[in-house]
Amino acid sequence: MHSQPFPIKSFLTEASPRFEIHAGQGIPDINIKASLDEKGGWDIYLDAKNFIFTPEDANATEDKAGQGHAHIFLNGKKITRADGNWIHIIVPKGKNKLKARLTTNTHKDFYYNGNPIEHEIELNESREVSIHDVH
Repeated sequence: MHSQPFPIKSFLTEASPRFEIHAGQGIPDINIKASLDEKGGWDIYLDAKNFIFTPEDANATEDKAGQGHAHIFLNGKKITRADGNWIHIIVPKGKNKLKARLTTNTHKDFYYNGNPIEHEIELNESREVSIHDVH
């Protein structure tokens, strides 16, 4: 048996970096509102409270409470970053879970009382939609 020259970290078991919001600070919140787009896909509105999307600070080296972007997950996999309130997505046919999680500009997840600040909804897609169908 060979020993490893350096420890191998498992990214599946390590927690994401956190930015904890404390009592007395404005507590950010996020809610997803989805509308079926007749031409294909879904229009997603990220209704953020006590939070400002700051794409101009995407390369910041310091975090600010209540500022950043949202990471968007589809069926448990990160698919994009939202730098504003609106995004458009295409999902596979069937039941899908869409989640938005608020993050700082240095990609730390916002937490309050030990829980990530996120919202998840289910999208039921009855159509077969491809990127070529969307206008």
